[in-house]
Amino acid sequence: SVDVWIEGIANAKIKHDSKVILFVGTKQIETKILLYESEESIEKGYAKLLFNQKMFLVHNEPFIICVSGRTIGGGRVLNPVQDPIKKKVKMQLLQALNVQDFKTAFEILVNIHRRGFGLISSNQRFGLNHDEAICIAKEIDNIFVDEKNLVLYPMDIKDELAKVVYNIYNKNQYALLSANSLVLKIKWASQALLEEVLEEICKSGKLTFENGIYKNAHIDIDNIETLVEEKIYEILKTENFTPTAPYNIYEDLDIDRKMGDDALKRLTRARKVVRLAHNLFVTTDTLTTVMSRLRELIRTQGYVDINMFREHYDFSRKYLIAYLDYLDLYDDIKKDGDKRILNS
Repeated sequence: SVDVWIEGIANAKIKHDSKVILFVGTKQIETKILLYESEESIEKGYAKLLFNQKMFLVHNEPFIICVSGRTIGGGRVLNPVQDPIKKKVKMQLLQALNVQDFKTAFEILVNIHRRGFGLISSNQRFGLNHDEAICIAKEIDNIFVDEKNLVLYPMDIKDELAKVVYNIYNKNQYALLSANSLVLKIKWASQALLEEVLEEICKSGKLTFENGIYKNAHIDIDNIETLVEEKIYEILKTENFTPTAPYNIYEDLDIDRKMGDDALKRLTRARKVVRLAHNLFVTTDTLTTVMSRLRELIRTQGYVDINMFREHYDFSRKYLIAYLDYLDLYDDIKKDGDKRILNS
């Protein structure tokens, strides 16, 4: 459905809830007309057009309507994309669009889409290219304009985001986040918006910014890198044979992904941790234990394969395969089909 300005010709009136044939461009389609300002008929006014198939129309696109082969009127597309909006506000939006008052239209739409109104389809919605749309948006008071991602936010949404950030740092005083990592937690907020929120919190004295990371200003951390390493290692040690994927660990610790990845690299270089697969890291002690137990199975059973491994250890297939693949790296182990045996 689309919202339009519509008017009759030659004294013809447009009836509410009537079916007509719509001609737009090279297309023609059966259409139902729902009037916004009357439940009977009008000479001209605002209406919604309902189609029985998908239609791609653009702002200000002209059309004509016919009944029984006779042209009874026409109009222009005002709002080709439907928004969840009450009738009173819808009328204000259509009135603004009808006179090309895009500044007012943007203000209305930003207040409807409080978690981000995108301008990516500005050509279809308003007949504006991205630069023109951004230029208009910058003239509006009390909105945040993310030029790179073409998204507009009401300025007071920053208060909501600040509360989310405070909550994270209140629950975890050792949280170490960046705008980039917060985007993964708050998916509707853009990185540019979060960066501004974090900078404002820094100015208030609640957070400090060090090496691309925001930390609690009231917690003294001598060596952030060492702290992150210790926390990740402790989790891997506790989770033992079936540790969580790194990104889930970072999420639980409220730490930036890059900082977490760098910490895992240092732990791996120090041989405290071994990478078994793309997203699977275990402590060296854990790996040594598993390898010893697999060798014990080979010694007592003559071989080990995934089914035997599963009988003794209730791991998911991902872990079983990763450990067996690592066992293959030893020179004294030979792979015979799906079985691992000693290389005699």
